[in-house]
Amino acid sequence: VTTAAGMYPAHTDSSLITIAPRSSVAGLEAKDLASGEWFMIEDALGSGECLVFIGDPADYASSHRYPALMHRPAVREGRAPHRISTPFFLYPRSSAVLKPRGLPALSFNDLNGNTGGCRDNFPWKGASCYYSDLIYSLPS
Repeated sequence: VTTAAGMYPAHTDSSLITIAPRSSVAGLEAKDLASGEWFMIEDALGSGECLVFIGDPADYASSHRYPALMHRPAVREGRAPHRISTPFFLYPRSSAVLKPRGLPALSFNDLNGNTGGCRDNFPWKGASCYYSDLIYSLPS
């Protein structure tokens, strides 16, 4: 986890699908799983375009054939000091059961809660990477 100013923790979404219009300032980095390199994915977007990507439930339902997008918000030096982002998250019912071929059935509720570290065990993930696993504190 980086502590550089303007950098936030990398994560995958717990939504089935995320639709993310370009932010007020390009600042969404994605990780190339083949090379391990981070790149500013919003730089390729025009003003009226958006990103559509899958989260962990679709990753699991596809038996990991389609990995969730590992990403992190970032505001780089030389860009505006603030970034406004308005993503839309599509979630399945909490009682929905994902039954991918070759993997055990798993409820969305368990997947979303990372019950038993199930999201951490995705084959392409090296570590836990969820906002729910992070500890936030208010400034004193």
